[in-house]
Amino acid sequence: MANSALAANCVTSVRLDDDPPYLMRGEDGKAAGFAADLVRQALLRLGCQADFRPMPFARAIKSLEHGELGLLPNIYRTEERDGFALYSRTWQQTPNVMFVRAADAERWEVKSLADFPRQKIRLGVPRGALVNAEFAVLSNDQEFRSILVTEANHQSLWRMLEEKRVDAVILDRLTARWELRQLHLDHEIVEGKFVAAAKPAYFGFSRKVTDEDFVKRFDNAMAQMIAVGEVERILGRYGLADQVIYRQD
Repeated sequence: MANSALAANCVTSVRLDDDPPYLMRGEDGKAAGFAADLVRQALLRLGCQADFRPMPFARAIKSLEHGELGLLPNIYRTEERDGFALYSRTWQQTPNVMFVRAADAERWEVKSLADFPRQKIRLGVPRGALVNAEFAVLSNDQEFRSILVTEANHQSLWRMLEEKRVDAVILDRLTARWELRQLHLDHEIVEGKFVAAAKPAYFGFSRKVTDEDFVKRFDNAMAQMIAVGEVERILGRYGLADQVIYRQD
């Protein structure tokens, strides 16, 4: 079959980045994180190998669109992405939430992203990330852009928040809690009251190098892993067996 995802030797390129606990490098320098481990094991069940390629999220989206990347873990579904991505039936749901300095925990009442420019709250978000559906619309608004700061590196965002160069950061809850513990900032920076998004996140596949049959086989492999407790064991390695639940549509 000409399709590269199903070609001889079956190697699928997968995004890797410093995005713990989903994706990261282990002490041995190899791909780690529970999403990386899940992908690796699911592909092995299909007789395939994962070729992990380090890249920031914004570049990964473009690479998925152009067929330079085969598989992108933990991706939200949007109308624009529907044009170039196929999605697994397997999904999990962890919200994007606002984090602030502990001293500002009760300072603002935020109900939507539109409240940030109204209250002059300087907001930091990862470059290329889709915070929620409202974010896509407001990104074209000049007033919203004036309070928005984007960084490719999460650590830069946390340092900017610590140093009062931004007032809030919106990030995936699991990633934020993990990183703040590693940086010893988990008492100085805390979760605020605003939940930006609680959408399901899927494994995304490039339409240019993958077909629906391959995605179906991937989902079947994940279903088997869920059934025999392999998914739970992988999550347990990261202390997340009681925090993350994978489901299938």
